Parts: sequence; structure tokens; C-alpha cells
Amino acid sequence: MADEKGAFPLVMVGGVLEANTKWDVGKEVIKCISKYFPGVLPIRPKVSIYRHLFYLLPFFVFIAGLFIFIFYDVLTLLRGLVNYSFQNL
Repeated sequence: MADEKGAFPLVMVGGVLEANTKWDVGKEVIKCISKYFPGVLPIRPKVSIYRHLFYLLPFFVFIAGLFIFIFYDVLTLLRGLVNYSFQNL
């Protein structure tokens, strides 16, 4: 690559480049780099869906905890109402 015209690989990683499905940011990046380095060979590895789910895991844990907290409060409230109604019979 001494003359800057030889072929060389360019590995593009990161989910940010795949976030927008209507506009391919990665294609624009390759087009810009190809303008200055015509021998670029873009390599775009596939992003696993499991990696994206891993990033959402804290959100799911928070929602599950919130649900359990609300459910426990409703059960406690109902238990108190039942006990109150039986005490006043």
C-alpha cells in the first residue's frame, strides 16, 4: 500500500451504522473513504440480535421488578381490606 492504490480491508463494526434502516450510513462512509482510498474493501460483519437484547436486559429487569412491586402492593392492599372487613363483622 505504498502508493495508496492497493487493495486493503476496512472492517466496519458497531450497531450505530445499522440503526437507521431507511438510510445506510455505512454506505456513505465507504463512499467517502473510497474517494480518497480507491482500493478499500469494506467488510461488514453481521450483528447478532442477541447482542442487542443484552443491551435491553436492564430495562426488562426494571420492568419486571416494577411489576412485582406493584403486584405485591396490590396483594397487600387486598389482604388489608379483607382483614378489615372480617374484623368489622
